[in-house]
Amino acid sequence: MILIDSGRIAVFDCFSGISGDMTIGAFLDAGMDFEYLKTELSKLALKDYELTLEKVKRKALVGTLFSVIEKHSHPKHEHHNHEHHHGADFKSIKELIVSSELKESVKKRSLKIFSVLAEAEAKVHGVEVDLVHFHEVGALDSIIDIVGISICLDYFNIDKVYVRSIFVGTGVLEGSSHGTFPLPAPATAVLLQGFSVQMSGIEAELVTPTGAAFLAAFAEKKTSTPDLCIERVGFGAGSRDNDERANLLRMILSEKKGETAQVKQCRVLETNIDDMPATLFDDVFERLFACGAKDVFCSPILMKKNRPAQKLSVIFDIEDEERIKNEVFNSTSTIGVRIYSVDRTILKRMSKSVKTGFGEIDIKFSQCPDGSVRFQPEYKVCKTYAEKANVPVMKIYEAANKAASLLIKEQSVFK
Repeated sequence: MILIDSGRIAVFDCFSGISGDMTIGAFLDAGMDFEYLKTELSKLALKDYELTLEKVKRKALVGTLFSVIEKHSHPKHEHHNHEHHHGADFKSIKELIVSSELKESVKKRSLKIFSVLAEAEAKVHGVEVDLVHFHEVGALDSIIDIVGISICLDYFNIDKVYVRSIFVGTGVLEGSSHGTFPLPAPATAVLLQGFSVQMSGIEAELVTPTGAAFLAAFAEKKTSTPDLCIERVGFGAGSRDNDERANLLRMILSEKKGETAQVKQCRVLETNIDDMPATLFDDVFERLFACGAKDVFCSPILMKKNRPAQKLSVIFDIEDEERIKNEVFNSTSTIGVRIYSVDRTILKRMSKSVKTGFGEIDIKFSQCPDGSVRFQPEYKVCKTYAEKANVPVMKIYEAANKAASLLIKEQSVFK
């Protein structure tokens, strides 16, 4: 399966709110491969469900309705109507995602969405993040929505998300496992902090926690968008239609043209640690990546009195600073950190799958300023196939490199 080129921007028009299933519906309407989505989602250890796709009309417009149907249950209608299933805590969901065979980039995106959602739920309910019990949001269908959105972002190689004004519903949400609450729901209101929000006057839940968590994790909070070269447009449909307006979410996909590198200002957090067992750093890395870290690494140093130590460095987007800082304090023995700004320059890059005799291998491609292309197979995927075939990982690497080189000769990887 060859994935679509990188350098894309996604712009969401939430004129009738946003939910997880509407977001996936918009991606599918814009050309996301439904069979690929189902194949990737099957890598989660979830059973007894079916995914459906349907073209529906909302007012005078046609959109794509994506649904998750639990066997022996009824279709999910997350938008405007919560189905109530058993829940799951944040720790269990993290284990489910981390232990799967999903691509690492998909895992990171999924964990970031769940992380911001867990923080919002923890804030409104006054509990620790790992102990947050998601109830409806922890149900099978919403786990699929969040991981599904992450798969779509990865498929289209989207590195920027913008959102225009978000219309929310009014009135109250009844029948929730937590009781009756005003709309937008408490956690949703926390997640929408900093965004431009408008009251629609519609007495229904237009923005769900899943939809709000996706925006909080990835969307720019400014309403102005860059000049767009519109490539694709998709409409994701809600399960019901409203009398006042079409119950659709519009997404515009735009290509970035003529760029070989992207420059973005990021933040770096550093701290020196000399009193923590080395075995704990694995957990620290995993937690920081779940919080949105772009890179995490340790450097051996000598501190005062010539004590050996590790300098922990974390690179992250400016909007994730509070989350990253709090995680470092919670997960390590440090009592102080230093944070500064840097310009991060990234070569134009993308991910494609190539076919080998061992199976499909994910390859990272990057384009240098002189136009040449570099590539590197995903180690974890190669290791998995090596274990299945009982061969050295190097054999898988050789097969993947040969297929990648052939792909570059046969077609232009970066258009």
